[in-house]
Amino acid sequence: MILLFRYLSKKLIVIASALVVILIGAVWLTQSLRFIEIIVNHSVSLGGYFALIVYLIPDLMATILPICLLIGGLHVYSKLTADHEIQVIRALGLSNFQISKPLIVLGLFVTFLVFIINIYIIPLSFQKFRNQEYQIKNQFSASLIREGSFNVINGTTAYVRERGPQGEFKGILIYDPHLPDSKKENASENSYTIIAEEGVIHQGSEGVVLVLKRGSRQEKDKVTGNVSFFAFDEFVFDLEKALKKESPRVTKPYEKNLSELLSPEPNESEHVQARMRSEGHQRLLTPWLALVDSLIVCLAMLKGEFKRKGRRYRVIVGASSALLVHIVLYTFLNLSAKYPVLLIGCYSFIAFIIPILLILLEAETIRYKLSLKRKV
Repeated sequence: MILLFRYLSKKLIVIASALVVILIGAVWLTQSLRFIEIIVNHSVSLGGYFALIVYLIPDLMATILPICLLIGGLHVYSKLTADHEIQVIRALGLSNFQISKPLIVLGLFVTFLVFIINIYIIPLSFQKFRNQEYQIKNQFSASLIREGSFNVINGTTAYVRERGPQGEFKGILIYDPHLPDSKKENASENSYTIIAEEGVIHQGSEGVVLVLKRGSRQEKDKVTGNVSFFAFDEFVFDLEKALKKESPRVTKPYEKNLSELLSPEPNESEHVQARMRSEGHQRLLTPWLALVDSLIVCLAMLKGEFKRKGRRYRVIVGASSALLVHIVLYTFLNLSAKYPVLLIGCYSFIAFIIPILLILLEAETIRYKLSLKRKV
């Protein structure tokens, strides 16, 4: 029995692990393409890009692990049937439950692992992802200023006639109307216009500055209407303070921990509170899909008499049944944000289907033992 457990467990772990790597790689690649625009527009390095999207992996793992367990279980038990190994194991007197034990144990392990990912790792990874994404979006990049056009950034208009081969700007105009609703901390009280022949961007310890050469600055007093003017040979213009958008980052529900999701702040709107509760219950319910999938595979592949020609039918039935369970649970969870009463249905569904599958699997074992006694 121990040798059989090790033999089947090794097969299941190898196949499931390979599927996890392949599927996570494929899905991760498609998801990461959404952030190409951010990387290009903000001149982020390749290392910074991978540091950003690596935080997406825990969420992908929580979704993909039960699916990989399902596919791996169907493949392993289907191949055992095709190679007549199941018949040999049955001839040794082992029951369906004993044959199913490696997959059920692996299903319990994946369930526990997804619980850990959902409750502890996903909130932390999403917080780091959103923080880094926010910093990238709000850091100034020279690529934000397109030559030959008027670029409006946070209320300030910047124009550059052309960009030199070394990244220098020529023919520069900067206009800040100082709108009454402006929220820039260091904005001038008066509107101003800066004109310069050329300028170069420098990255210093205090931020990004634009060193302007041979130009003038005009400022209009909002009270008297007088215009002040001065010419300069060199003028340092702080780009980050003048152009960077300083908007507070809004925390999304998927960044919060489980206690915050299940007990949202009363100042949140009812819609947001419902979404947060739905997200919290989803983290508690979806890990059980791994155990459900493993039980469905065992029941579909081990039920009844073994026929090599019927294994394709068993695979289809197992995959379809698991897919139906996934669709029902996720549909109920998504609708629970609008209809909270459906959460009772979600918990009842999981609490009902796991014992039913175990009972059916044990009943099949008893039926098989009785059929052996009748043959004897």
